[in-house]
Amino acid sequence: YFSGIDFKHSYASGPAFPKLRVLLRDEIVNISLPTEKADPKKTPKHLTPEEVNQLIDSKPEDLIILDTRNDYEWEVGAFEDAIKPPIKTFREFPEYVDDHLDDYKDKQVLMYCTGGIRCERAAAYMEAKGVAKKVYQIEGGIHRYIEKFPEGHFRGKNYVFDARIVTKVNDDILGHCLICNEANDDYTNCMNAPCNKHFICCPNCIEKFNGCCSKECVEVISSRPEQKRPEFLKADYIENPK
Repeated sequence: YFSGIDFKHSYASGPAFPKLRVLLRDEIVNISLPTEKADPKKTPKHLTPEEVNQLIDSKPEDLIILDTRNDYEWEVGAFEDAIKPPIKTFREFPEYVDDHLDDYKDKQVLMYCTGGIRCERAAAYMEAKGVAKKVYQIEGGIHRYIEKFPEGHFRGKNYVFDARIVTKVNDDILGHCLICNEANDDYTNCMNAPCNKHFICCPNCIEKFNGCCSKECVEVISSRPEQKRPEFLKADYIENPK
């Protein structure tokens, strides 16, 4: 099952997957499409990080860079000048493409995601539409690109689905605290368990609002402390300890 998989490595201050289980699934990230409409065996050309830089640096007028991730991911990091669809789940991506097909007509479309997995379906879907001049995807996604070019065209942090939540790429801060709008890119979940909103919050507002996303949620856990969620186990991203 694991032959040919591009395993990606990075470091953490503690266990990044404290409840790790390995399961066999037909699809890792659900796009809610039958295979024939987004066939991963018919993906467009994969560009290496070096080829990505060559393409972007050549500044073709017909180039569109398209983020295939969810809004909370690109809020803290993205490629410069990328189109960032306002989607909450990957299942919404095909509808977004369908609603904006004219934008991609006769264009070169460079698509990317965290590690290249979602693009196996997303880029295949775009290719199948037959409107773009060329469709590309980044080989190994953001992860492989920033390994080679941490000060390249990707700015901010890379959102990851483990206890670290984000990994630092460079010093740029793209996100903003939900409460005070100060520049920040630290994610947390609301301490009011029924709410559990995933949001960016600065240290001052974390303290002021007791880890909640709003005054309403502060009032809820004050009056009903049993609704306060337990602290999540969190790990920090660290650079290569070697």
